Amino acid sequence: NVENGSYVSQVGSLKVDASGNIEGATFTAEAEDVILDADGAILSSTVTAATGANLTAALIAETGVMAGADIATSGSLSNSSLTAGGDIELTNAAYIDNLDAVSAGAITAVDNIGVITGGSLIATDATTVSATSIRGTAFDAATADLTGADDIQAILVRVGTNAKLSSTSIVDSNVLVSQADGSIEVKATAIDGGSLRADEVTFDEFVADADTQIGAASAVRVLGAETITVVNGGLVNIVSENDGDTAFTVTASDDVFLTQGNGDMRVDITADGQTVTLTAAADIGPVASGTVAVTAKDLIITTAQNVDLRTTIEQVKADVAYDFKLVETDDLKIDLVSAGRKAYIQTDNGGDILDSADDTILDIVTPQLTLLASGSIGTADNALDISTQKLLARAGDTGLINLLNVSNQDVTVDGLTAGTSVTLKTQGSGAHIFDGSVSAYDGDVIIDSAAGDLVFTTSSSVFASDNVAITAYGDVSSTGNFISLKAEDGDLDIVSKHGSIGLSSGTTAEAGNDLTIVALENDVFMAGSLNAGRDITIAAEGWLHSTGTMLAGRDVDIYTYEEAILEGPITATTGGVTVYAETGELEVHAPITAATEINLETEDDRIDINAALTAADVTLTSMNGDILSSDTGTIDAATIEANTGGKVDLDGKLTASDWVDIEAVGSVTAADIESGDVTVKTTGTNANIDINLTATLTDLVARAEGIDSDIFIKGNDLNLNEVYAYDGDVNVDATGFVDVFKAHALDEGVVNGVEDDAHSVIIKARRLNARYNSIVSDYDVELELTGSGSFASESVLAGNDIFIYALGEIQDSSNTNMYNLIAAGDITLWTGDRIGDPSGGNPFDVSAGGDVNVGAIDGSPAFSGKHDSIWVFMMGESGDGSIHYLGDTSTPPGLIWWNAMVWGGSEEALIEIDRAEGGFSREVRDLADRYISQSWHFNFLYFPHVRAYFDEEPGNMSIEHILDGEGVIEGLPEGVTPTEFNLNDLDDSYTWYDGSK
Repeated sequence: NVENGSYVSQVGSLKVDASGNIEGATFTAEAEDVILDADGAILSSTVTAATGANLTAALIAETGVMAGADIATSGSLSNSSLTAGGDIELTNAAYIDNLDAVSAGAITAVDNIGVITGGSLIATDATTVSATSIRGTAFDAATADLTGADDIQAILVRVGTNAKLSSTSIVDSNVLVSQADGSIEVKATAIDGGSLRADEVTFDEFVADADTQIGAASAVRVLGAETITVVNGGLVNIVSENDGDTAFTVTASDDVFLTQGNGDMRVDITADGQTVTLTAAADIGPVASGTVAVTAKDLIITTAQNVDLRTTIEQVKADVAYDFKLVETDDLKIDLVSAGRKAYIQTDNGGDILDSADDTILDIVTPQLTLLASGSIGTADNALDISTQKLLARAGDTGLINLLNVSNQDVTVDGLTAGTSVTLKTQGSGAHIFDGSVSAYDGDVIIDSAAGDLVFTTSSSVFASDNVAITAYGDVSSTGNFISLKAEDGDLDIVSKHGSIGLSSGTTAEAGNDLTIVALENDVFMAGSLNAGRDITIAAEGWLHSTGTMLAGRDVDIYTYEEAILEGPITATTGGVTVYAETGELEVHAPITAATEINLETEDDRIDINAALTAADVTLTSMNGDILSSDTGTIDAATIEANTGGKVDLDGKLTASDWVDIEAVGSVTAADIESGDVTVKTTGTNANIDINLTATLTDLVARAEGIDSDIFIKGNDLNLNEVYAYDGDVNVDATGFVDVFKAHALDEGVVNGVEDDAHSVIIKARRLNARYNSIVSDYDVELELTGSGSFASESVLAGNDIFIYALGEIQDSSNTNMYNLIAAGDITLWTGDRIGDPSGGNPFDVSAGGDVNVGAIDGSPAFSGKHDSIWVFMMGESGDGSIHYLGDTSTPPGLIWWNAMVWGGSEEALIEIDRAEGGFSREVRDLADRYISQSWHFNFLYFPHVRAYFDEEPGNMSIEHILDGEGVIEGLPEGVTPTEFNLNDLDDSYTWYDGSK
């Protein structure tokens, strides 16, 4: 043993060789080296050498060595210090504990080094260490190459340019490279915790095929690195802090966690089948533009300012402050992507953009979203759930779009295009405003807003090869021009559940099959164009205002709870048009054309027609309102039917090739009905019928069944099959022939002749034929004919007077003994020809409670007397038993034959009658027997009397020819007498002509 003492060499080297220990000694070589070799230990000693120092021992402890040149030790070191003007080389140390080594050159500890713990190794040049373990040691060198076969723990490394750490396990170790462009290379099976500061940091496996686990237990912090490279990584968990950009190039067999502080993160990550999690305070982008930046199963971006990546991944989840852009090479599932400003997601190579789970949990949240998939966006039964305020989505040629947007704000949809179908459902209360195209080239389009409005703006469009369904909780509207909504081969449905539907004038809605517009609680405003291959259906629980056009291949059906205002044309090419306004008015201001029927109906309000209706059948129904038309509101159909609880007032022309049927509680007024068959009925009080019939011939049924309800008819040729006024007048003004089957004007259904409630039948015509019981009047009957009148038995009944004015004949068409005319009052007949047919032995038969009067119109110019000389050939009864000729005292145009009594005409005519019948007396007897007549009157002025002129004095006179009677003469001018008479007082009842005088 060498113990204590002080050993000095002033000239040469100082060498000590001890078989035992060296302890407590001081060794000084003032000129050269100190060389100590102990078989045991060197303990608590001090070594000072002018040049080098070389210590060999099993253990060197508590020893300080200072050398002007190199220091070499062999053996373990503990609590010692080494200071060398040159290099320091440590060998054969089972352990090195708490060694403080300072070298002006390099430090090397590579041969047989065990565990290094504590202490510090400071070198001006390189430090190279290869040990079993390095723990808690500080290193300071120009470069450092540190290997801990088993582990490196809690070391501190400061280098100028480059540091290399290699170990199975590196834990909580800090490495600092001070110079720019410096690098750190880590080769480890696992590294956890600690920090690495260098411009370039590289991680690689320590043992072949044993991927480096980086930060599995605790993240590895990398400070100030511009590039971080992981080769053959396992799990990678790196936190980078750098004010500038950092490029991460990572190849990993396990999950990857990368965090970047301050500067941008640039990545090139290959972790196939694994999860990559990126966290950045700034932007995330690729290391090389245009290349795939992440290859993994899942990509998670916890925070970032902006992201712009191309990926080959299966699923993404991201939270980005501003912009998110991801281009995926294949299918992509979205867990949750949140971008504060906008998100752009694209898939190539037929890839789909899909919801990560079959749920309604949000997948994408961003103010502005662009989705471009070469495959599909969502699946048919699992929508991609989004929240955005500006949306553009395009799917591939064989792909579909299925989106659910939950944003509560207004949303602008710039376009949705898919090779097959497009579905956009929304849950937010904001409006979805469509600025671009929504197109499904081989499928359906479904747009459904569960809580908001839908708006289509200028140049927007919706197209589907099949069906289009547009549904909103609130309003559905289009604003502007060049807007197209089209279901090419299917149905187009537009539905508002609680709002209104409004289509602008620049909007075209088109369906290959059916087109349906429904506002379940509100109004429909339609100013555009509706075209359907089959049916158009519009329903509004509010009111409908349409200024646009409707063209349907089959039917058009319109329902409104309130009013329907139709200001645009409607055409049903092969079907019908039905419009039903339940409580409001129905106004038509544009043509409606249908191949089959037009049905217009209201319950509580009016129908107002101001444009043409054209169909096979037209039906107008108003339960409680009026039916009106202006002069432009024409109707042209085979059949026209109108039913109303109000009135009918039609200024427009009705043209019906088959029939017209109008029924109203109120009055019916029609300015022009052209149809061969017309039926009109009113049932209310003061419900007049006033119609103008313009067909050449019209079969007419007109019934006014209420109180104080008159009938006014104008027409050409008319068949009055049933014209019935329960309590009113009948007025007919015809330019042609009128055939009367029934024309009754009654007083509450009966004939009572009461003057204060009088109801009459008044007919003007060219010719008239009155059939049995056809004309019945509570009061007067007035017939004015420019031609002839023909009357069947009991054809006319009047509660008061009958007045007939005929420029032609007045004839009995039945040729029976029954009365043609029956009146409680007077019967007055004016003719321009004759009355009755004496040549056919057919007198005109009348019964009057008052007088029977006949008159010649302008001397009856049409009466020629060529058949016989009888002008009036009548039978019947009158109040006074007589017949009266109206006019002055001039002779009638011909004979008046009344109940076997003849007067009037010329003397020659009377003689001809007498001779034709074999003598005057026989004529009188025969006629008296036949007609049971009491007297034969020949003209009179004030009272009935008889004059007969004979050629010779008769042999005798039968008593039956002597008149017997008395009476009062009424109506004489004042002062004219006598006022009373007795025929028996006349002294010259018979006067005969004496031919000799």
